[in-house]
Amino acid sequence: MGTAMKIREEIRAKRESDFGLENALAGYVRRRWPDKTIPHVQHEYGFTESEAAKVVYGHASKNTLNKLLHHKRGGVGLFIELAADVCGTTLEQHIKTQAERAAHERKSWEAEERRQQTLAALVSGDRGDPGRLAEPAWGRRTTDADLGGSRARAPGLSPPE
Repeated sequence: MGTAMKIREEIRAKRESDFGLENALAGYVRRRWPDKTIPHVQHEYGFTESEAAKVVYGHASKNTLNKLLHHKRGGVGLFIELAADVCGTTLEQHIKTQAERAAHERKSWEAEERRQQTLAALVSGDRGDPGRLAEPAWGRRTTDADLGGSRARAPGLSPPE
């Protein structure tokens, strides 16, 4: 196989979406209407012939993309599909990833809360069950009483008179 053939195969193997939203849209309309694509795009979305041709050839303008976003047959659903093609992930996969990330973060915050409660128990002298969860102190200011009744002082220092 010659060099030109290898390059062509590599380009063909790449996803159309590697070039962005405009090319993802062009790929979408070409898959949807393989024959006479420009007239179909023009009729479906109410574009001029020039706008439809630019969509088909991957040169859609920002204005054309905005028209498509607000069109009753385009809209958010089409853009979610195009974004999934561009990003290489579906909306379902994205939501699942975000939920997993949030669950991991929640576990981390719970572990930090337990650590803080254990430290507070050690400082206050309460050496009961350091694993038990006390009521969270969110939104409440820590006082001297919370830390054992008096401020900790460095050895050899006396309070000011």
